[in-house]
Amino acid sequence: MGTLHLTHNPETGKTEIDLRLPPEEVVESAAARVRPILLEQEDCYYRSVLKAISRLVDHPEVRANIKAVRQRWDERVRPDSVDPDKVPDVLVSDASNASSARMDQVRLGLAWVYGDVIHHDTDVRATAKAFGVNERYRCAASLVTVAMLFTMRLLESVLAMRRDGLLEINSAVLSEDVVVTPRRLTEDAVVRVAEPGTPLPSFADEDLGPEWSDLRPGSA
Repeated sequence: MGTLHLTHNPETGKTEIDLRLPPEEVVESAAARVRPILLEQEDCYYRSVLKAISRLVDHPEVRANIKAVRQRWDERVRPDSVDPDKVPDVLVSDASNASSARMDQVRLGLAWVYGDVIHHDTDVRATAKAFGVNERYRCAASLVTVAMLFTMRLLESVLAMRRDGLLEINSAVLSEDVVVTPRRLTEDAVVRVAEPGTPLPSFADEDLGPEWSDLRPGSA
């Protein structure tokens, strides 16, 4: 999310705000991963997951917790439900043309995600143009961080409900690889070649005809 430092200069009487944000590449990568959590039309949209859990787990305490979590999510992340005490507006003015603009930090953060990074949506970016890319990025860093924290806490709750026998989850989904770890992939293979225009097989286990020959290092 970044760190904020305030320094007062007694000689000038001014206070300097030093806001240190995470590298843009890190926030871009995180934004790509939490994007489905933020979109209502996605199957793993945060509120949809909460709704599914409330239907699967018949437990009054779990449902009460889900209701509270949903409210906190809406207050911090959902554009039409943000709490102004938790997500303040950003106001800017331009003395050169006497213009001003006002937008909450969630919408500004989403404008960076969809206007500057993922979709490069010119309409979305135009709505937040007056604030500049630096302000959009500052709000996005906060928004993405909050979404990540909510997601990790929800995962921890799901795993706890599974341990307590309240929620059944296929163990395969907990061990499936989702992140590429090696930078170099080495595996055994058989390489075969054929003349240009030779039809490719329809399936990986389909037998190849005599028109395909083995290719070995140094045989070309």
